[in-house]
Amino acid sequence: MTKVPTSHFDAKATLGDVGQWDLLKIILQFTTPVSRSPLASMDDIMHLPIVTDTAGKQLFLKIDTFVQSTDMPPQMSHYQVGKKAVTAVISDLGAKGIRPAGIGASLCLPRGLLANNAVAIVHGIADACQHYDCGYFGGDLNEGLEIVITPVAVGMADAKKVPGRGGARPGDVLCVSDRLGRTAAGLEILLKGNDCPPNVREILKNAVFAPETPLEQGVAFVEHNFATAAIDSSDGIAFSIGQLATESKRGVEVAVDALPIAPEVAEYAPETVHQVELALYGGEEYCYLWTIPKNMLAPAKILCKEHKWQLFEIGTITQGSEIVLKDKRGESSPLRTSGFTHFAGDAPSS
Repeated sequence: MTKVPTSHFDAKATLGDVGQWDLLKIILQFTTPVSRSPLASMDDIMHLPIVTDTAGKQLFLKIDTFVQSTDMPPQMSHYQVGKKAVTAVISDLGAKGIRPAGIGASLCLPRGLLANNAVAIVHGIADACQHYDCGYFGGDLNEGLEIVITPVAVGMADAKKVPGRGGARPGDVLCVSDRLGRTAAGLEILLKGNDCPPNVREILKNAVFAPETPLEQGVAFVEHNFATAAIDSSDGIAFSIGQLATESKRGVEVAVDALPIAPEVAEYAPETVHQVELALYGGEEYCYLWTIPKNMLAPAKILCKEHKWQLFEIGTITQGSEIVLKDKRGESSPLRTSGFTHFAGDAPSS
């Protein structure tokens, strides 16, 4: 006898009504739980507790999706589309210190797409894999109404070392791996036609078209046990902060003065309020957010100096559950931890 699926929402509710996060909570009820995993159930990557080599490393998997109508802004080339799809899927592994061994990608392409543009997408995928020193193993090819790329990245790591989102402890320093705001500013220029000096405009647009993720820095930080918790910033720094705080059951104090606003963003948006908005709520920057114990901060900085990596302290993990933004006068206000989400525009605040 066929089992009738249980209704979880109102019969007339659409995904626009429900939103991404309520849908994910239902999906998780159907997934197979992994015991003793360092990752939370809502993490962006998956832990498959399969021992893959003599060193005892286990398998980690990340699946992502690039959709033309939501992820391909005006003026973006098809080659850049392929590269960005790979960067996005690698970013989540890199934040956890997991080096990808290989990438596969499903390509759903419209029949009216120029054949050379289809090849350009694949060329971009292959070049990105070469840049991050991992194999490109092909994938599925299908037809659809628009370009949809679904890359899958597989990597191996010592599960005991992989930092999840829930390990932050009071006193840990909240750090980010790059300056902020370029992607959000670039999207404003592309979508709204906002003006700024030509050299600044090109830098900000390039942040949208050709982002990179600091994979080697992420791998090194986990190898040295610097991070107690980690996440990438693809949905925006504010949202990522909220995720770390929620999973760690801790509070966070972020200092406005410490936010590393990119100089091009400051030139594009002279008003401080606008700069802070771009820095906190942009997303798609693919930098990493870590919580680092105070006694590990000095060696982390030394390693960054040796490799010419960036590391910025932006806040502190606190007792309790308040997530606040501290201004120049030392006054605190609640930090809105919303960010991009599918189906509904903004993710709910933590």
